[in-house]
Amino acid sequence: MGLGLRLGFGLGAIAATIGGVQWFLDSAAAGGGDGSAAAPYNSISALLADGDLDSNQVINIERGSTFREFLDLNAYDGMTVQASGTGADPIISAFDVVTGWSLTSGRTNTYEVSFTSDYGTNNINSVLGFKEDGKPLVYQSSVANCEANPGSYAVTGFANGGVAQTVYIHPYGSTNPASDGKTYEVTRRKACIEIGDNATIADISLTGNISDDGSLKAGRNLNYQRGAIRHGNNHNALATSGQFVDTAIEFNDEGQVSASPSLVVFFVSTTQTPKLTGLVSGGTMKAGHPDDTNYRNTQGIYAHDGQSGISYSEIKALGVDCDRLVHVVSAAADQCTTENCTTPRGKTIGASSIAANQRYINSFITYAAGNTAPSPGKWIRASGCRFYDRTGVTMVSHSGAGTEATFDYCSFDAVGSASGGTTRINVINTGATGTVLGMNNCVVKYVGRIYVFLTQGNYDTSIRSMDNNILWWATNAIAIIITGFESFAEWQALGNDANSLRVDPDYAGDTSAGVFTTGANEIIRADNPEGDLAAGVENYSA
Repeated sequence: MGLGLRLGFGLGAIAATIGGVQWFLDSAAAGGGDGSAAAPYNSISALLADGDLDSNQVINIERGSTFREFLDLNAYDGMTVQASGTGADPIISAFDVVTGWSLTSGRTNTYEVSFTSDYGTNNINSVLGFKEDGKPLVYQSSVANCEANPGSYAVTGFANGGVAQTVYIHPYGSTNPASDGKTYEVTRRKACIEIGDNATIADISLTGNISDDGSLKAGRNLNYQRGAIRHGNNHNALATSGQFVDTAIEFNDEGQVSASPSLVVFFVSTTQTPKLTGLVSGGTMKAGHPDDTNYRNTQGIYAHDGQSGISYSEIKALGVDCDRLVHVVSAAADQCTTENCTTPRGKTIGASSIAANQRYINSFITYAAGNTAPSPGKWIRASGCRFYDRTGVTMVSHSGAGTEATFDYCSFDAVGSASGGTTRINVINTGATGTVLGMNNCVVKYVGRIYVFLTQGNYDTSIRSMDNNILWWATNAIAIIITGFESFAEWQALGNDANSLRVDPDYAGDTSAGVFTTGANEIIRADNPEGDLAAGVENYSA
């Protein structure tokens, strides 16, 4: 078939697409098509079998289409996969509809079926996902637990390609899946799309996978625009480098514990160029099940390599709405940046023992039940951010020499122990020398009482820049620990926080005290002409 026939819509369209070869897919089309606009293919398998498919071509998928097939373009570079027409984004799904459910012996609400997946390596990176009318079920570790929990599933083991296993479900309404008219899906395939270098994917929705790589696996310089990548088993997407723009990257590890769940992975193998760049801009990154009420053990962006001594560039999350993440960006990169992001439910501001320098700008991060421990010589720098600690744990723990944590124009609010035993922004452990602590123009409002935890030796060998802060403890208790319990006055006598104030951030005092309020949570200092201190203290409650 010639180029003109495949394009099928005239010379104007050819010019608009810079002469690229165009293919068309429509799941509602009649069979026997040739991939042209006038006679689109109605299956991915038909496209992949066409001998004219090659690199640097465009695949147009009709909006409203759903394909339950694997679009394997791994051998092709420079490809564009995009939506065409009007309506909802087309869907490529690794899930298949499963029927034939029968009541499990000895159970009242649990039903089973024998299921054989196309792919699976019979290990923790090959788990199955389940949906009921599009809503994920939650994994249970046993059939007995499945019986006790509506909206759940259990399996006999990890997915093992070509090997049958028994799968169990307990529908949300404790209904009979064989007769309730609902659609039940189980992941069957490795992924939704695999694609080579320099690919563009636009307005496409991907859901599900069995492989460790995610619903999408791409090479260098991926450009993913305005799509959705949901319900991964371990990772949702993997690329050597590239960007995800205005894309919903959501929900994975929905109850079943995977090896290292991450929404987006940027990975450089031993055979690829030793530089790593990645960006997630706009859109969302949300972990776990859609009904989760707390954070999950999932990273937003994770970067790693297969080479020792590799030199990295930068990983960024810009303007992303994040939720239920352990941390937004992390792992081995020269610098990880989180800017203009919100994370109302998270675990740490960065990964424990982080190997990367971490920068946080104008972001809101609620963290809990964990602390960040930079590797020796690594730093955390935050400006214009709001931090809220829901459990009163240590925020940054310094145990390696030369670590840095600096905060400028940030606000902190936390619920911690009144004894001060668990409420700390910075802890310097014995032996951590040359540590830089910076707290300037910040608002610190703690229910507990510890501002910084130091030993005497740490105090003598660490460098600090801490001033012009507003500090408040509701208990009016001790502020600092050095060798024993020290008061805030003693802390200032050592040359720290000389111009900082101990006042209630909600205090409606006069400006001669250096601070006044314009609202319940907005703090404006006399020495801060720009006014708003990152919107003041965020009294967030989850």
